Amino acid sequence: MLSNIAVARAKKNAKAYKLTDGAGLYLEVTPSGGKLWRYRFRLHSKESTFSLGEYRCVNLSDARKQREEARELVKAGINPAQNRQASLLQRRHEAATTFAAVAAELYLNNSILIFYRSFIAPPNAL
Repeated sequence: MLSNIAVARAKKNAKAYKLTDGAGLYLEVTPSGGKLWRYRFRLHSKESTFSLGEYRCVNLSDARKQREEARELVKAGINPAQNRQASLLQRRHEAATTFAAVAAELYLNNSILIFYRSFIAPPNAL
């Protein structure tokens, strides 16, 4: 098991190396000094790696929580990387749909206002 002190003291080397925490979680220290959390798992007889984030953004306890969430997905037969990609696409679609709905409503309201100014309102009403 890693400690916060061991993670903070990890220094860059000429080659990348790993500091393992257990249950597939490890910190990869790159030659440029980057510290990246990774989760290694096996799904459908195929080994894969899932990125959990950079050390300065994701601390040890958060990385462990994310690992547990990813482990639950793997136990259910779901690839965590594909699940993250699918949820990202779904959020983008929802945002675009929301934007489209707002834009359509604005266009409709603007069209009504133009119609009102052109045909119904007296010239000095608005």
